Amino acid sequence: MDVYVQVEKLSADHHSRQGSLCVQPPNPVMKFVFKLMHDYQVGVTKTGPLFYWGPSGVLRASHALDREESSSTLYHPVYKHDREVKLQSGERRTLDIPLKAAGLYWEMGDVLKFTVSGKEVVPFPIPGVSSPATRNAGKHVIHCGGLGPSSSYLLIPYV
Repeated sequence: MDVYVQVEKLSADHHSRQGSLCVQPPNPVMKFVFKLMHDYQVGVTKTGPLFYWGPSGVLRASHALDREESSSTLYHPVYKHDREVKLQSGERRTLDIPLKAAGLYWEMGDVLKFTVSGKEVVPFPIPGVSSPATRNAGKHVIHCGGLGPSSSYLLIPYV
């Protein structure tokens, strides 16, 4: 099972996605066009390299967490990806999915959207290039919530 996660910031007023422009064109007209694309959520703003939508992560559930290495890095689980422990039918497994580090500025009322998926949440479309192959097949059940040590949570460091 391959699991993809994405954290996005939505605006407080109308819950539109709040991405950061990744390129700074010197042309003021192009800057204006990109701002309109962002503000009205049109065109290539749903995918691609033009805007950064927030931290994301991916994990193949059969890859084993390196508990020794991870114990010294509270905010970043470590996987060596050198061995697989395949899931058995009906088995529950804790997944510590590392997110790529990012700095996002939040204002009062902004909304955090957390997406869990079996495929890329924000794909990078390049004509003729397909997404990475997954091993997802059959029905997957993701358990969220709960209490105690088996509860689900998003760990966010802040300053």
